[in-house]
Amino acid sequence: MTRLLVILFCTLPSLLLAQTFGADLRLTNVTTSPGLPLTTRVLLDHDVDCEAFSFGVTHDESLLTLSSVERGIHLENATLGGVTPDYLMLESQPIGGGGFIVGCLFDLTPPITDLVAGTSRELIIATYIPNPTASGSTTIDFSGALHVPPVDVLVILAGQEITPTMTSGTVTFITDCNVNGVPDSEDIATGTSPDCDLDGIPDECGFSQGAADCDGDGVPDSCESDCNLDLIPDDCQPALDCDNDGLLDICAISDGLASDCDLDGVPDGCEIAQAQELDCDLDGVPDVCSIDLGLVSDCNQDLVPDSCNIQAGASDCDINGILDSCQIVAGNSFDCDSDGLLDTCAIDQGISSDCDLDAIPDDCEIAQSVELDCDLDGVIDGCAISQGIVFDCDQDLIPDSCNIQAGAIDCDLNGVLDTCQLASGSASDCDQDGSLDSCEINTGNVLDCDSDGVPDPCAISSGIVSDCDFNTIPDECSITADPTLDCDLDGGLDVCQLNNGTAEDCNLNGVLDSCDITGGLDQDQNGVPDDCQNADFIRGDCSANMSFNIADAILSLNYLFGQTTVECLDACDVNDDEVLNIADAVFTLAALFSGGPMPTAPFPNCGEDLVGSGLGCDVFNLGCP
Repeated sequence: MTRLLVILFCTLPSLLLAQTFGADLRLTNVTTSPGLPLTTRVLLDHDVDCEAFSFGVTHDESLLTLSSVERGIHLENATLGGVTPDYLMLESQPIGGGGFIVGCLFDLTPPITDLVAGTSRELIIATYIPNPTASGSTTIDFSGALHVPPVDVLVILAGQEITPTMTSGTVTFITDCNVNGVPDSEDIATGTSPDCDLDGIPDECGFSQGAADCDGDGVPDSCESDCNLDLIPDDCQPALDCDNDGLLDICAISDGLASDCDLDGVPDGCEIAQAQELDCDLDGVPDVCSIDLGLVSDCNQDLVPDSCNIQAGASDCDINGILDSCQIVAGNSFDCDSDGLLDTCAIDQGISSDCDLDAIPDDCEIAQSVELDCDLDGVIDGCAISQGIVFDCDQDLIPDSCNIQAGAIDCDLNGVLDTCQLASGSASDCDQDGSLDSCEINTGNVLDCDSDGVPDPCAISSGIVSDCDFNTIPDECSITADPTLDCDLDGGLDVCQLNNGTAEDCNLNGVLDSCDITGGLDQDQNGVPDDCQNADFIRGDCSANMSFNIADAILSLNYLFGQTTVECLDACDVNDDEVLNIADAVFTLAALFSGGPMPTAPFPNCGEDLVGSGLGCDVFNLGCP
């Protein structure tokens, strides 16, 4: 029968070859609840350094389902005495099923680093899902009969093939109704789970049949709350619990948990919630009690606390807790416009202006025709002009807005007379036709393609913008309309750069070479577009000697770890993923020794990289033209 072995050949001193070494493989025991994941570990004891090992592990598939297989800490953590192997096979679905197989070789190339001798070396961590109905116990065993061909249980120590002693792992299933990983009896004994009816079953798993249960909730009456000690569970007397909080009203009042200001035996909270009493300030005290007890004021005697009227929108502009209406009725404050807001507050809060500082809101003076307000903005015209609220550019003591409404020209509708803008220089008229440039642009009389506020003819003639192709359109506008006209984003038209010789186009494709390079056509980053260069090669022939062998994998690893250089990176990209990493060496070894797939084209003959050219090939020394 063909067997799958992991073998390492070494030259050993004759003394070591004459010795016999020992190794012990064992699986850890586990106690678990049916349905909960469990984890067991494969541990190794060995008295000399381990070079390689292989084994299979089986289980009862009617009780356990394999979830995952992972490497242990001693196969990846050097600080704990472990070592990361060069070759590790973890197969959780071996041919024939029934478990998993493992094959490991610690070091493929000198200097050799093996797993140092020791005990309880954690090799593998396996996770299983138990059948929810599992009970009793089952074993997890080592096996040399898994897979096709079968994988032997074998450990290589100092070049010797050792069949280790093997210890199976036992999985014990416990009674655990709440599936928390702890036996039910222990949950009850430690107080983790209650057992109010003393039936030996945690309450969360159910109660014994036949016990009195007045509310039919599945919980025996003896386990329910009875605050008034009448031997009837509180839950069965809902009429005595107005707020349905599970505590009887009489108990809530007597325990000080609820108030009853009118002493009617009904908690205030219930009377408020049921709208039998009002509590506008939400302080938990009925309003009538708050007012009667002097806890709140009610200046207008509407039986609503003033604070609630204020919260509801009644005015208290001076924030003294007294309604403005009460102050006005009492004659303590004035309200000239009868808006319900005290004049002093309207002025202080900026709601009404008092530009002449006579303590009378301007809107009252305007309404009574004591002052003028031509633009109806509520501000006296004289104040609006003197305070800079409105403009009077021609100094006729009439706000510009009023002059405009009367027919004065304001073509840009900015509220300023055009004549004033031209006189002050705040607006331009480059063609000196008496109309603001901005208005001519907005009406379409002249063009301003770059929206800089300067008509295009003026911008070009004054040299503010360029027009290298003399099409009367500023170059920046041509580029904005068609960004492809300036591929290098330097603000100049590409056609002008090519015509005046300031840019090159080596492949004559009408695109600047610099743009071809920026667009990814210079994968070797030598400053020349790739379609103007690149060498043929054979994929996998990293050493460029026209052969595909293990030397190519070694050269690839040496390059990755900085030990040498490579002139044709594409040749070393064996798996053609446009990245050089350890996966390429693994791909080579698999193709050479494990029946893995061969490299993709160009292979086995010379050729170009037909899929990508991210790495490039500057030189391929031999054979390829």
